[in-house]
Amino acid sequence: MQQDEWIMLMQAVDRLRRAWKNIQVDVPVNKSQFFTMIVLRNKGMRIVPKNSADPYEAMTLTGLAREMEQSTPAVCQKITQLEEMGYVQRIPDQVDKRTVWVKLTPAGLQLVETGKADLAQKLEEVAVVLGSEVTNRLVADFNSLSEAVTQTFAH
Repeated sequence: MQQDEWIMLMQAVDRLRRAWKNIQVDVPVNKSQFFTMIVLRNKGMRIVPKNSADPYEAMTLTGLAREMEQSTPAVCQKITQLEEMGYVQRIPDQVDKRTVWVKLTPAGLQLVETGKADLAQKLEEVAVVLGSEVTNRLVADFNSLSEAVTQTFAH
């Protein structure tokens, strides 16, 4: 890659990062906390099936961290904050005392559903401007970029 190409790539990524800040979901948590709640709601699945399992089904902290591709301590900190707000609860495993299960409370589930609807509406507005062909290509390209960066720099 030539110097001007990698500079243009970095500029584009930085512009996208700044533009993403303009999308505000109308929820009383930050984006990182909201994403944590979405992953917890989806049980780690990328898309919730229409006939999904019990929305209150729990995940382990370790499983949640793995799905989010973050460290367990980082996810634990977010869960602590969300627990203090009343959106999630921790449940100690009855058999293995080292295992902690985390699940959304009814208030947490309501917040996720409301926030997802708000976010979907906002992203739909962007997708309309782009068109479905460009939107689908961007999703594939972002996934390819993420994979390439992860493969190149994973430790």
